[in-house]
Amino acid sequence: MAQHSNRIALVEAAIRCLQTLPPESITARVISTEAGANLASIGYHFGSKDGLLAEAMNVGFQRWQDEVIAEIVGLPARDFGDRLEQAIDVVLSGMGRYSGLLGAYFAALARAPYDERVRNPLAESYAALRPAMAVAFGLGDDQAAQDAAGIVMAVFDGLLMQALLDPSRVLDPARVAAAQRRMFRSFRGTDATDGHQVDV
Repeated sequence: MAQHSNRIALVEAAIRCLQTLPPESITARVISTEAGANLASIGYHFGSKDGLLAEAMNVGFQRWQDEVIAEIVGLPARDFGDRLEQAIDVVLSGMGRYSGLLGAYFAALARAPYDERVRNPLAESYAALRPAMAVAFGLGDDQAAQDAAGIVMAVFDGLLMQALLDPSRVLDPARVAAAQRRMFRSFRGTDATDGHQVDV
């Protein structure tokens, strides 16, 4: 039980460090001190500081995902477009609470192809999030609904990345909704490249 508690304390300490410190300042000693744990316990539980940070990032990001899903389910939306606009506001407003973790997440994406400790939990997280997001948006529970949810998640990721790079230029929810309506009208209208009707 003590070892399990020590592991949890290290993960929680690492999450706090990811949230509040620049990456270059997050050392194994800093994390162990924050956790009130022995430095050697990081190696015992996680193999290395990188292993601990990978788990902490995944645990922290899962919490954010759970918060987002819960808020989206409770939105007073009239239709999908309305729900998407409100959901974007939910996602972007969470940046203030999770900005450090978000930076770690995008750094982890760059490492994922070369580190299965990062890649596998992230892939599993995305796989689990698609059906949950599909249900939250009222899209259904079949494969097409999950594919649509994957596209919504890609929109969220893209907006978050833009907001990290330049918050002054990120699209606000109303502009995203207007852009979405423009795209849908184009899908239902005439293809500008060949003059043919687009079939949807």
